[in-house]
Amino acid sequence: METKKLKADETLNKLKEKLAGGASLAVAFDGSADMKGSKRAELLRALAFSTLQRGSGDKDAAIGSLLNAALPRTPLSVRLGSDGKSAEFFGTGIKPLLSAVLSAASLFKNAVCADKIVGKAAALIFAYAKAGFVYAETVSHPALEILKTHGIPCEYAKCVPFIQNRAGLDQCPMELLCADTDSPEEAVRRLRERVVGG
Repeated sequence: METKKLKADETLNKLKEKLAGGASLAVAFDGSADMKGSKRAELLRALAFSTLQRGSGDKDAAIGSLLNAALPRTPLSVRLGSDGKSAEFFGTGIKPLLSAVLSAASLFKNAVCADKIVGKAAALIFAYAKAGFVYAETVSHPALEILKTHGIPCEYAKCVPFIQNRAGLDQCPMELLCADTDSPEEAVRRLRERVVGG
């Protein structure tokens, strides 16, 4: 059991390093998931391309990122791990997480996820994707309740009453959008309409 814990700690530390390096979301996909080997790599490539298309529609930039070239200067981009078992997502707000889960939710099942900010909206997305573990640099009280309800362990650096908007004057609009629901499916439906456009 101690070996397993050390491996889990090592994985989380690597994900934290990716956040420190500028990623907004870093994910280590579950090695015991149904999709393995080439199928997993194929789905990861599709995830990266689909997510990039949502962010910029720039096919050349998408292909460049898939080849792990320099990250394109787009609103949303993905760097795949060389082992085919991890990915880093770059962008602002909830869009990197939402787009990634909408593109390939099955990859997130039992995955270890590290996010800079996890409010209620993000927690509901993680619950929708059936994530296995969530680390947050900043988490809100409502997010912790959602994760606890869905049996998703969470580690965090700082806990706050709610996630603020970028101006710091009110709650984040995505939090307000999901304030009256605890349903992951309903939250993802609302967020998809607002953020992705249907």
